[in-house]
Amino acid sequence: MVKPETSPNRPPSFIHIPSGWEAGYSVKGGFVGRKIVRLLKAEQSIDLTPGIHLLTARNGRGKTTMLRTIAGLLPPLSGRSEHCGQIQYLGENLKFDPELCALKIFKAMFKRGKLDFAVHLSQDLDLDIHQPYGKLSTGNQQKTRLIVAESAASDAFGHILLLDEPVSNLDHHVCMRLNEHWAATRLNLLRIICIHELERAPGWDSLMFISGGQMSQILPGECQTPEIIYQRLG
Repeated sequence: MVKPETSPNRPPSFIHIPSGWEAGYSVKGGFVGRKIVRLLKAEQSIDLTPGIHLLTARNGRGKTTMLRTIAGLLPPLSGRSEHCGQIQYLGENLKFDPELCALKIFKAMFKRGKLDFAVHLSQDLDLDIHQPYGKLSTGNQQKTRLIVAESAASDAFGHILLLDEPVSNLDHHVCMRLNEHWAATRLNLLRIICIHELERAPGWDSLMFISGGQMSQILPGECQTPEIIYQRLG
């Protein structure tokens, strides 16, 4: 496993979400202009530092909207979050030229250390980097997108990765390798990982969940099992 370089001269990455912070979006409301759709509100302040932070909720409850709001792609409806570090948001809709193989994609985006990192991580995750992107399976296309995000942050200089459903199409073997990579770099990067099956990303540093329009945070010491958390999602 290739580990990123560390830099003691850069401040640690962090995210602060104040109590009362709200996320949602606006839609056209016919004769009344635009309608505000409120999806979630932080019932308490949440502070995130480098590590693995999971985000879960039922479908349509605001997971993607929360990530996009933190990334600055959507304005918050109330409150203002703070962060230190370079934010990268990896959504599910990122695509590449179908004629390019993963290696050419990596070479177009990275040089030297980051390129080597991308190639080695591809080997760890069993990605054929010589196959055209358009001919890859859904899971292997997802690996390509994920490797791009992880490689861009491999210098570990205060990066924040917002990963929207990064393991949804990956097999168990690849998930285990990916979890090993996340564990090896947890002290250098702040990751928020949007996920439905909590068992696929063990060893988290905190877990945020959305239920009834309220976002809450659970820490490992609270000993909540996945079954109990699923019940709290309603």
